[in-house]
Amino acid sequence: MRILLVLISVILFSSCYSQDTIKKTNPVLFGEIILGYGGSFGEFGGFAYGGSGNIQYEKHFFTIRHIENPQFQYGAVAIGLIGIPIVKSKFKNTELALLYGRRYVKNGRSLSFSGGISKNEFEAKFRDENDQSLKVVADHYGFAYELNVKWFKAKKKPYRIYAIIPVTKPTSFGRSFGFKLTGNISEHSYLGVAMTYGFGWHKEY
Repeated sequence: MRILLVLISVILFSSCYSQDTIKKTNPVLFGEIILGYGGSFGEFGGFAYGGSGNIQYEKHFFTIRHIENPQFQYGAVAIGLIGIPIVKSKFKNTELALLYGRRYVKNGRSLSFSGGISKNEFEAKFRDENDQSLKVVADHYGFAYELNVKWFKAKKKPYRIYAIIPVTKPTSFGRSFGFKLTGNISEHSYLGVAMTYGFGWHKEY
């Protein structure tokens, strides 16, 4: 019985000691704004915008992404001697995707690549020969992917308003800036390039 009590005491002491000596750190968790261009291989293409939420555990990288990719085609109608611009057609692909990949961090920069499933909604609005407005909406699934290069602070620093005025003590929370190659393989496939601007915890500090 004494041996058992001693073993239990050693285990409890070791557990408490190890918990005290474990280095406490922050999670790797951040969001980003996406702004760029996306094209659908001749079908449609134009401005692309959206956002994503990201979390990393060890080198495992999980992302939820939302991107809208609209394109407008313009025309004009004549009223007397004045031409009034009108939207002749509008195409838009809306994507919601869940991705898994790997992310590698070195100092104040990172490289990541991911792929996963997406649900897409393709919407087309156009005018027929009788100038009647028509709308077609179709849902489809696809394979979403992306490649990211990102820069952020390499060590804890005070958070600064407009990157100038410090308002906190040294913190792991900060901004990021990067570039993204993004795309989707589906019924309406597209490929895009974008800039990203993020907030959160981009590495373990």
